[in-house]
Amino acid sequence: MPSSRPLLVALLLALTGVVGTRDGAAEGAMLTGLLAPELTFPTGLNGIERGQTLSSFKGKVVWLKFWLRDCPRCRKTLPLAQELHELYGKSGLVVLTIVHQYAPDQVRPFLDKEGYTFPVACDPTGALAQTYQVNHRPTDYVVGADGRIVQSNSGPEEVLQEALAKYRVIELGRVPAGLESVKDDVRAWRYGPALKRASDAAAAGDASAEVRDFAARLDRLATLKLDVDIERGQTLQRRKRPDEARSLFEALAAGHVGTPLEAKAQAALTAFQAASGG
Repeated sequence: MPSSRPLLVALLLALTGVVGTRDGAAEGAMLTGLLAPELTFPTGLNGIERGQTLSSFKGKVVWLKFWLRDCPRCRKTLPLAQELHELYGKSGLVVLTIVHQYAPDQVRPFLDKEGYTFPVACDPTGALAQTYQVNHRPTDYVVGADGRIVQSNSGPEEVLQEALAKYRVIELGRVPAGLESVKDDVRAWRYGPALKRASDAAAAGDASAEVRDFAARLDRLATLKLDVDIERGQTLQRRKRPDEARSLFEALAAGHVGTPLEAKAQAALTAFQAASGG
């Protein structure tokens, strides 16, 4: 008797308001624009706990990758997963991979050998993959901060960057009237100019309590983001991408001129120049 599992999965998707389609070329269900079907991880590695759910990451951008340990095509995609995890893992992105057929003790040696530290959920029975109707691996989904899928069956970096831009706007929260340009700066990852605009507005004699509170909140956020960006630059250095690291540190130093973070940003550039020989 044929298994009724695919029909059951389709029924569950329909009952939860998530109806996927799949064309002949797709690796999994086409779910773009829909709420991501829930996943409960039976076990995992690198921070994934037994019983943890996909929805526990709501509020962040999730790059969901289905892969096989012994699949050469899958293995070719994992260095990028590690790179994005290192560069953006503290900037709102969760690189969440789901490995098919294996338990943690069967995957750990491979991860350790390759130095992969991105989160891994183990799917020994294939139940997680079936929820997304995955029939070929690797395949990727991008889940936005609102829990909706913004890309099915692929995860190009430009899609991730757009999803992260929306995440930053959500993270920023309510913006006082007259400071809408701050939202544009934050969307573009320009926290230095955003902080300067907000600080200047808060310093005005007629500044409202809302504006002053917003400027203080943005100062805390910009301080955190500068620390993360400095670490990102150091990661680029470590990955032997000095031109990208230099551009980042120079942008940070220039962007934070006239803000309370100017000295810290300039110090990071100076440290880079010393380490790179100029």
